[in-house]
Amino acid sequence: MDPNADNNTSDRIDNAFLCQPCTAPLPSGDATYTSTMSLLSNTPLSPSLPTLTPSLCSLVPPFSSKLPPPAPLIPFSTPASLQTIMEAITKLERPSSAASSSSSSSSTSPSSATDYESPLLSHLTALLLHNTPPPTTQNKPHYPTAQSALSAILSLGAQSPRRVCQHPFKKNDIVWVCRTCQSDETCVLCHECYSRSNHENHDVAFYHAQAGGCCDCGDPDAWDPRGFCDLHGGGGGGLGSGGLGDNVEMRGWGVVRGCMDWLVQVCHVVENDDEKEEREKILSCVRSGEGLWVVLHSDDVHSNSEIAMALSDVYMGLSREALLSRIIRLLKLHGDLVLYGPAEAAAEVGQIVAACWKDGDSVATDKVARLYFEKKRLLRRAGLVVRLKTLKELVLEHRCVAVISFLSTLARSCDNLCQVVAQAMDGTDHLIPLLRSDLRLSKKITSAWHALLLTLLAVPALKANLAGAYCDIYSVVTKEYASGVGVLDCSLFTLSVQFLNRQTYVMELAGNRFLLERLVGSLLQMLRTSIANATDAKASSLFQSSS
Repeated sequence: MDPNADNNTSDRIDNAFLCQPCTAPLPSGDATYTSTMSLLSNTPLSPSLPTLTPSLCSLVPPFSSKLPPPAPLIPFSTPASLQTIMEAITKLERPSSAASSSSSSSSTSPSSATDYESPLLSHLTALLLHNTPPPTTQNKPHYPTAQSALSAILSLGAQSPRRVCQHPFKKNDIVWVCRTCQSDETCVLCHECYSRSNHENHDVAFYHAQAGGCCDCGDPDAWDPRGFCDLHGGGGGGLGSGGLGDNVEMRGWGVVRGCMDWLVQVCHVVENDDEKEEREKILSCVRSGEGLWVVLHSDDVHSNSEIAMALSDVYMGLSREALLSRIIRLLKLHGDLVLYGPAEAAAEVGQIVAACWKDGDSVATDKVARLYFEKKRLLRRAGLVVRLKTLKELVLEHRCVAVISFLSTLARSCDNLCQVVAQAMDGTDHLIPLLRSDLRLSKKITSAWHALLLTLLAVPALKANLAGAYCDIYSVVTKEYASGVGVLDCSLFTLSVQFLNRQTYVMELAGNRFLLERLVGSLLQMLRTSIANATDAKASSLFQSSS
């Protein structure tokens, strides 16, 4: 489906209409589920994972011996400080860094999260295919690399290709349109399927994908079967036909359910508006030496000039427009950017206070904590989305990408495992919380997550559950987006074309989930928010001109 054909907007969540699970609850005491959760929680994180995080500052814990002694505070207008930040910007602007961000769901990049998570993915694959128990300290991974583990999963589908392609499009992928074969203008083919199918004398065209969408080859509701390629359609035998053996499918259910529960625990973002509680959290992290980093989240609402003014405040008067523009371009490219960390805090409070902080002095610790809170306040004052994250939280984001890529490999391998992944993915327990957090998740996670969902849309029950979850959280997420949270091209809104162009789903959503009321209510809420924002901006402009 072509996501660019859809333009929609909804109302309030009604718990009475939350989507229902695809399948029965997980049996208690499931050994595979327990082993999966143990692997995800206990497998050591690679020390190389922080190198994948887009950051303008050091990602070394504050009490680490690797962190150099804090230099005296240098205003960002001085050549020495400018040189430091320019080096970080130049490193992030390299093509390899940009490619890593834009294709974070790929498992083939030599510096991807899946490569660094080889032990975890190897053990998960061994648990699924061979029922190998969680490793001990003496155990070596069953597969030497992440790629070998994922290849073992893909080989399962060698004799049973998927009935429907569902290849998720990445930006600039070639997308083919055949007006002779498509059911409507949103139905498309990927380049490989088009190349393997016959469209001689058909009305065809191609374009480069923007974001989202997937190939419809093999889906008779979307495409004339005469235009299918030789890999998809009737040859796969349909979902659920054939078999991998009950043991593999049963273990797969436990592995997927464990992965999804873990992802919800890590990814479900709940914003805390309690200032006192937030201060306590900041103080606790600073006191423990775990360290905090200020992370700015991109959005579509705030202008470059608004972001530049906020960055100038955070960086103590940095006023070079060209430099600020480069930082903003990096923010929009990566979706998130680490702006400030322990090294910067130590430099700002000075050598003596920093040394006292490291020794556990309560007064110095309070001063550093207040500094973090002030940096966050400066960005929040401009209406920007900012979070304070520990190093573990930053690193776990990359583990999330690796786990989602693992699930995508399962879903792509064959129809049977695609069905298993879809059935283990619960509507209320998994889809609702992850879609509810969609706009606040990092770009690397949403890219991988949306690609997985697109792959699973060949399963009708999952598609229906996704449509229900989308409708249930639509008004809340739309309100967030209108207030300046998230980026449209990386949001769940790009998924709506996959079900809102089908009468069956639209009738269900309109009849049982108040789709039309939600759409109208959300549109009204967006208009109110836009008017309020315009009024506030005008008042601020008048105040500045008068002063």
